[in-house]
Amino acid sequence: MEHLNRCFTAKIKVLLKKNIVEHNLLVCLKLIIENWDRFSYLDDIEYPLVVRLNAFLERLTGLRMNNKQTENFQIVNYGIGGEYKPHYDWVEDRYVSSRMYTGTNRILTILFYLSDVEVGGSTVFPHLNIAVPPKKGSALFFTNLDEKGHGDSVTLHAGCPVFFGSKWIANKWVHIKDQDMNFLQTIPSVWT
Repeated sequence: MEHLNRCFTAKIKVLLKKNIVEHNLLVCLKLIIENWDRFSYLDDIEYPLVVRLNAFLERLTGLRMNNKQTENFQIVNYGIGGEYKPHYDWVEDRYVSSRMYTGTNRILTILFYLSDVEVGGSTVFPHLNIAVPPKKGSALFFTNLDEKGHGDSVTLHAGCPVFFGSKWIANKWVHIKDQDMNFLQTIPSVWT
């Protein structure tokens, strides 16, 4: 498992050094900044750069990234004091059909850090004793479901308060609908 984690981390770092993900997301961010509230969504079909980024993620993960199997990118900004309380990205099985438009749960979360934060803003997993500081151009991938396809309680996570600076992130949630379930067996629970 540790070997897989190291291999994937190396692959992500090499890809991000080319600024593919960072550049595309920052360009997309400029498209929505004028209508900014606290968060906004980038339509997977409307923006050609998002289409290209989804194709890149599909090649990287082996999972389908079309709008029938993923949610649109969510762009979020946390200013000073901004945080996100502990939560799961999956929903209880009994609520999946009513709360998820695909009718299936979120198998994978991809979180892109679009800015550095001077103090605070880490993404923490309390059950795993992991804290991931926001670093511009990096990405965090983690599965949300266990091997049986049910919500995995160890994926409880939170966005710590920003004490100094501003935290910009982009989230992409991938649903289990029509995905290759063998994918779950090849990755650790959390990739950084």
